[in-house]
Amino acid sequence: MAKFETVKGQISHKQDMQNISGRVHKGTGHVRTKHRTVFNIDGQTAELNGTGGMYFSEGDDILAVGEMSSDGVFHVMGYKNISSGVIKKGSTIIPLILGISCIFFGVWTYFFIITPILFIPLGLMSIWGSYKGTQANKLLTSIV
Repeated sequence: MAKFETVKGQISHKQDMQNISGRVHKGTGHVRTKHRTVFNIDGQTAELNGTGGMYFSEGDDILAVGEMSSDGVFHVMGYKNISSGVIKKGSTIIPLILGISCIFFGVWTYFFIITPILFIPLGLMSIWGSYKGTQANKLLTSIV
């Protein structure tokens, strides 16, 4: 069972990083941007990963839900920016669909030995991630 914590405080030392990858050739292709934001919430180091924008800035008051890692970094799964009122919840539908698809593909191709070994654990991990996101979103909703 996932154990979530809440942290409330003011944002400081915010650092935004973007990773842009993909390929475009003659006007067609695909480019993907991933965002990673590292910041402090009243002195507690926190990290937020995602594909969308991060809707807070230096000095904003925030209420965050997430997990504390063994290295002391708080991994944010959802938050409410108290200063602006913005609520950002974690993604749950896409990991669930990916997980179900991977398990289906692994079971459907059971006669290939390597395919189920790869896809079924990937599907289970994705479903677990979706479950954790759902639980974090419920906790954030109950607090807000």
